[in-house]
Amino acid sequence: MSGVEVVELVKPGELDRVPPGKWAAIKDGKVVAWANSLEELRRVMEKKGYKRDEYYVIKVPSHNLLVV
Repeated sequence: MSGVEVVELVKPGELDRVPPGKWAAIKDGKVVAWANSLEELRRVMEKKGYKRDEYYVIKVPSHNLLVV
């Protein structure tokens, strides 16, 4: 296909590190943190020095199906 750009937000295998049901922060295709709640994840990322527009957030499902 010409003119189509594929963007890979999460590198293969990265979400395997995150326990099921957690919120994960993604930066440059890698998981940089995870937490039980979205609010907790935002606090963790602030402590690490990240601004909200510098990372993506994804909810890892509690089963093997991941829909993005």
